[in-house]
Amino acid sequence: MGFVKRWDVGDIQRQINACAAQVNSPYNDGFTGWTCKQDLLVLKYQLDEILRSAPTFAPEQQFLEDLDKNTVWKRLNEKTN
Repeated sequence: MGFVKRWDVGDIQRQINACAAQVNSPYNDGFTGWTCKQDLLVLKYQLDEILRSAPTFAPEQQFLEDLDKNTVWKRLNEKTN
C-alpha cells in the first residue's frame, strides 16, 4: 500500500502565516511573540533536517530555481510599492 497524503500544504502555510502574524503584531507582548517564534524555529530546524537527509529528484533543480525567481520578484515588488 502506498503513501496517502492526508494534509494540504495550503493549510500548513496558513497556520505558519498566522503564527508569523502573531510574531510581528505590535499588539502582542514579548512572551506571545517569542512563543510563536520558537514554534517557527522548531519547524525550520525540523524541515532543514528532513530536507538534508532526503534524496534529490530529477525535477528538483528546476523547481528550486522557480521558487527562487518567485521570491526575488516578490521582494522586488515589495520594495517598489
